[in-house]
Amino acid sequence: MMRLAKTWVLVAGLALIALSNAVPLLGVAYNRSGTPDSSLTLTERELMLPYRYDLMGENSGISLRLVWRVESQKGSQGSSYNDPWSHPIWLDNAKLQALGFALPKPVKATGETGLSRLKVSTRDVYLVLEYDGEAYQRSLETGQEGNNSRLFVVDAGLDADALRRQYPDGSHYLILQGQVILLGNFIDKDESPYTALIRSLSIEQITIPMQYRKVLEPLLADNNGLEHGAEPRYSVMLNVGKRHEPWVTEINLLEPKE
Repeated sequence: MMRLAKTWVLVAGLALIALSNAVPLLGVAYNRSGTPDSSLTLTERELMLPYRYDLMGENSGISLRLVWRVESQKGSQGSSYNDPWSHPIWLDNAKLQALGFALPKPVKATGETGLSRLKVSTRDVYLVLEYDGEAYQRSLETGQEGNNSRLFVVDAGLDADALRRQYPDGSHYLILQGQVILLGNFIDKDESPYTALIRSLSIEQITIPMQYRKVLEPLLADNNGLEHGAEPRYSVMLNVGKRHEPWVTEINLLEPKE
């Protein structure tokens, strides 16, 4: 009887392991089934190689980091270079409330710092990323572009299908999962009592299939990133599926421009 019990424990353990491995694979298969929600070609400006010191070994996988930006809100904290840590110009009070944020009147702290006591809060949302569109064209007016990403987060919502209806072109708009964060500011009478940021995308490191490693190997040995003003060295076909998870289907080296 004891031997039989041990056998069942072993069988149950093996079944649990098999199930644990199968669930992620089923999720991947479902995500990639049917027609992709988005399919577009990005470059090294939007999908960056790891630096040489990030590589763990000859047989390790390679992940490309998705690089994105936002249009900064005038007067908000954050860089004038439209970096991800700026308050997006479109993320106003109406949008924050639509995303489920409560906007109470903050209690201003006593003392000279004027620190707002507004509680930090986050929301899981769907983010719309526009590639080489109007947001990028406006950013060119700064004259400080260099080789920065042409991928901008331009909207957010709680309903992915509604966002896709609003942004139907899957060759220019990605819809990915992410987080928006609302936090208090160091304020004075002329500043907003809080700021909102795109905290992150749910998936920003995208593992490339092993068959494409050989395409990028010439760039990996001494990779220090794309030099300022340099042309991108490769292009990547990126798909986004039913679960709004991205994957790579093609990578090509680009011919240097004369």
